[in-house]
Amino acid sequence: MARLVLIIVIIFSYHSASAQKNLDSLLCQLDNPQIVELLNSTDSSLKAQVLTLYEFKLPIYQPLSKLWLNSNFGFRIHPLTRQLQFHQGIDLKASLDQQVFATADGIILHSGYSRSLGYFIKIQHLAGFTSIYGHLNRIFVITNQSILQGQIIGTCGRSGKTTGVHLHYAIVRNQQYLSPSLILHKD
Repeated sequence: MARLVLIIVIIFSYHSASAQKNLDSLLCQLDNPQIVELLNSTDSSLKAQVLTLYEFKLPIYQPLSKLWLNSNFGFRIHPLTRQLQFHQGIDLKASLDQQVFATADGIILHSGYSRSLGYFIKIQHLAGFTSIYGHLNRIFVITNQSILQGQIIGTCGRSGKTTGVHLHYAIVRNQQYLSPSLILHKD
């Protein structure tokens, strides 16, 4: 891992097209969440470079115009079942039909309905990241569609298993759920 971090630091130290291409290739080949470690790094200059180079490719931007957290990632008492359950994302306060934005460039893996998430969208991003948007009222995208960071993909609602209008937002990397609160870039 130290070798990979050193390679990435060396690549970041050059601001050329070939360094950008090398880093793109390297990030696409990562098979564990090392990019998340870089994004959560205490080295602010390294984090700033990651954000600058990959701001449209990694799911780090806000899915709503304002972020107000209703329920965090991790274990919680489920509001409907009253049972201890692992919450695989975060719930963000929203109003009915508030616009939902793609948090990064990507391809729509699935848009549809599930009993728990209601109307939802799943987007595949760079380096094995997937973002999930649930409890939507309306969906504006279709499976296999290319989308851009900031594109309106749907509106907030209360579909599925929910106590009210909100956006359920989750990030998965290589089939492992990650805390969106650690990854999202807050303006």
